[in-house]
Amino acid sequence: MNPEPGDHRGMYPTPLLLKRHGELPVMSRPGRESGAASDRGEQEVFYRCRFCLTKITSAARMIEVSGSHRHVFANPYGKIFEIGCFAAAPGCISQGTPTTECTWFAGCSWRFSLCGSCFSHLGWKYQPNRAASFFGLILANLLCQ
Repeated sequence: MNPEPGDHRGMYPTPLLLKRHGELPVMSRPGRESGAASDRGEQEVFYRCRFCLTKITSAARMIEVSGSHRHVFANPYGKIFEIGCFAAAPGCISQGTPTTECTWFAGCSWRFSLCGSCFSHLGWKYQPNRAASFFGLILANLLCQ
């Protein structure tokens, strides 16, 4: 369904629920980063900027928002994005004034999230009214290694 510009009916999941995600399949070709260990003694899986390979976040930071880690949304111009939700993305910087205009998560304001190294657009940082912020990162702009 491609909505008309300004028509956002049915695009907002409610209620907004945040929780740490359990085991999920890796989203791309898996690789392992040496030196970083997870709670189970395994090496951690990192997500990197597709454009400059800077570490952005890790699989350990994956969360569910409104019941899912992955979401597919269309912006008001019809461009479709598949995003993954993460509790933190230390490799990102947030840019812009927070807004609720055209938000994909009801009750959340958003700002752009850019790669902290090459400044490529990687997604959005969302701030719910009374909960911790989270990142919705464009999966096509990340490499899993």
